Amino acid sequence: MEKFYQRARKFTEKAVRMRKAVMLEGKSKMNATLAYRHVDEIENLLNTYGYKSNELMASFWQRKKYKIMEILPGANSRAHRSMISEFNQLDFEAQVILP
Repeated sequence: MEKFYQRARKFTEKAVRMRKAVMLEGKSKMNATLAYRHVDEIENLLNTYGYKSNELMASFWQRKKYKIMEILPGANSRAHRSMISEFNQLDFEAQVILP
């Protein structure tokens, strides 16, 4: 079974990839400047620091969870429901690791 930091990193990278794809298609209903800012910030932090432990990733998650939530696909997307449920599960695990 994968550790929390591995699953959270994969999820965050997937959310970033999905938001980038939507922005490239021009179908994003989110404020474009805000979306680019969130995507760049999250991507830079993941690439720079790596967050290779459960505690570090839980700390990152608690600080950036609202930005991650904002870049998730909207309610019209097929992936919305599964992404939201996975987000909630990871958020719960982050709270358990760092109460």
